[in-house]
Amino acid sequence: RSYNIARKHIMPSPTALPRPWRVLLLALVLLASRGCSAQQCVQVSPEELSLSQCHAVVDYAVYVPDGLSIAELDAAAAAGTGPALLGLVAPACTEQVLRFVCTSAFRPCLEVEVAPGVAVALPKPVCHETCASFLAECAEEAVFQAPGAMPQCEQTSELTMQPEYPEEAVQLSLGEDGPVVAVECSADEAEVTAAYTAIPAGRCEAMQETVYSQCSNLIEHEVFVPHGSTQKELDFNTYNGSFPLLWQVVEEECSAAAFRFTCAAGFLGCDAYELAPGVVLALPRGPCHSVCREFNWHCEEVLTGGEQDNRVPCEAALPPEELIVPVSPDLVLSASCVTPPHNVSLYRECPPLTGEDYNGDCVLECPNPMFSEEEWTALLVLSTFFGWLSVTSSITTICCFAWHPIKNTYPKSNPAWQLVYFLPLALYYCSYSLGGGYRNVVCGGTHAATQIDDNGWCAFSFLFNYGGAWLGLIWYNWVGLSLLLVITGLDAIPKWVAIPFFHITPLVFVSVWFVILASTKTIDNDGIGSCSPENLWNEWYQDFVFWIPFTCLLITGVLFLFSVFVYTVFVMGWSGVTNYWRIMAYLLVGLGVVAYSSTYHWETRIEEDTIARNVVAWVECAAVNIDWERCKRGRVLVFSPYALAICAPLIAPPIFMVILLSDPMIVDYYSYLVRKYILRQDVPYPFEGMKRAEKLSEHLSQVASSHSSSLSSSSGSISAM
Repeated sequence: RSYNIARKHIMPSPTALPRPWRVLLLALVLLASRGCSAQQCVQVSPEELSLSQCHAVVDYAVYVPDGLSIAELDAAAAAGTGPALLGLVAPACTEQVLRFVCTSAFRPCLEVEVAPGVAVALPKPVCHETCASFLAECAEEAVFQAPGAMPQCEQTSELTMQPEYPEEAVQLSLGEDGPVVAVECSADEAEVTAAYTAIPAGRCEAMQETVYSQCSNLIEHEVFVPHGSTQKELDFNTYNGSFPLLWQVVEEECSAAAFRFTCAAGFLGCDAYELAPGVVLALPRGPCHSVCREFNWHCEEVLTGGEQDNRVPCEAALPPEELIVPVSPDLVLSASCVTPPHNVSLYRECPPLTGEDYNGDCVLECPNPMFSEEEWTALLVLSTFFGWLSVTSSITTICCFAWHPIKNTYPKSNPAWQLVYFLPLALYYCSYSLGGGYRNVVCGGTHAATQIDDNGWCAFSFLFNYGGAWLGLIWYNWVGLSLLLVITGLDAIPKWVAIPFFHITPLVFVSVWFVILASTKTIDNDGIGSCSPENLWNEWYQDFVFWIPFTCLLITGVLFLFSVFVYTVFVMGWSGVTNYWRIMAYLLVGLGVVAYSSTYHWETRIEEDTIARNVVAWVECAAVNIDWERCKRGRVLVFSPYALAICAPLIAPPIFMVILLSDPMIVDYYSYLVRKYILRQDVPYPFEGMKRAEKLSEHLSQVASSHSSSLSSSSGSISAM
């Protein structure tokens, strides 16, 4: 019906014309020659076409038939564009309706000079392509199913006896003997070139359970689903547009306001009206401006904190709070805005790359995301291999010293005791493989085992990692001190004093240190590999309670080693270095390994601000991008130096074993055992002479002591006399 109304005003039927088409054209020529034009080419403004919205197509001079005005043409066109602008057809059909109806109502005007100084205004016909596209996109729409509602694109005009919708042009004869004019169809003009206002096509549906967003916890009314879309797509788009504001790191008031606004904007309310059988108008209802302003208010810091002001211009971006839709002179519909309830049920998660700890705070996820899954796997393989190699080497060396008749006594047994105290550190790195990998051992759920009482492994890792490091370094110093006393001849400390002191001191120190730090509740898990002192004074707390004294003790050990080397070279010559090369190599390897770990820590501390900024930028990028895996990490911890810092202490025990067990006394004794008890050979005991010398030395010491006591008694008697 709408199409027929437009056709009645725009394309008169043959019976409405008193003469054939060529007679009418001749009359137009005569009128023009008299200085009076029955038809005219008129430029129209967009405001004049507001009813039909044909300003989206019409940007050309319009042919206005005699007796009609632009307002009348606009009203006639509005009857044709109305169903499309009310959202009763699909979006693709809407564009074709505008192309066909607007170029039919507002024919492009062509001025043809028919005589010198005489021009005639002729209307361009609608192209066949425009008509065919209209049919293709809109033939199935319910609003166009009435008989005669659609044009016949192949029909022939009874006036011109040419196609009413030509492929390219029609040939018009201006009079019986006049010229023949080719009038092109409106192919160039039949395009949508400007924006127009229309209600989107869609349908009303009951709110379904959401998968991505949590809007089903808030929205209870029917929702507007645009044509060609689904509620699942609305759900995803709503989540994609709002998820950065729903993380736990955002203020709770902002998250709640963002949740209310984005859900109301993503799942519009909907009112359905049946205009005719099978023709239903769905009116969308957007969020009220107050909901938008509340969102801008509570999230102002987040929305204006970047390079751009992302606050929503509520009045400009949202439709009126009361949408008035005139469907016909007798029917005016309205749709009011939506105000979601304030009692929001909202679950807030931690952003990507982070996890929730036992306090409910968002921390870097576990294992630390600065390393990839492949790097964590490589680190697990390396630490497991070298960890068990270290344990095996340490136990082998300890047993070889313990069963040796000479090397099991003080001070010769000191290097073996060094490996005894090194075992906790090696066992700590073996714990990953025993527990099933970093994620199972280090992490408590999705986050790191944050406190020492949050996870048993946390206490174990803190004690064995830091305690093992303390014990190992303290014994490096004891061994260096013992060697220095031996080569300088100052080894006057009795065994019964030295042995308990060397053993009890590190154990007591580590125990007291562990208890004090554990009681402060400052043992944090960085998600990289261990629980460590954190949370107070930023990183300086860990430095103060561990790394600074640890480094000072390391420097002391280096000074002991340097003093031994210098004294040996300048007093005993290079032959002394040859005699003590094993113990000095032992100290050099051990202190070198510890020195690398300490140096790596202080290097990392120097770059801490850069690393921290890069990590924060990385996490922020992941928090605002749904495809967060594309975010670049920037410069964070480099894997290779870190892996070397982990594995270097584990490489030391195998090297110690090679150095210490290459001692001829060790080799001779165990060769003797193999030959005597396995090969059943009759071989002499290799240390018989050394045993006799030791017994003779002890006897002489006792005699000297007894003689000294006798002299003291004699001198006392003489004095008494």
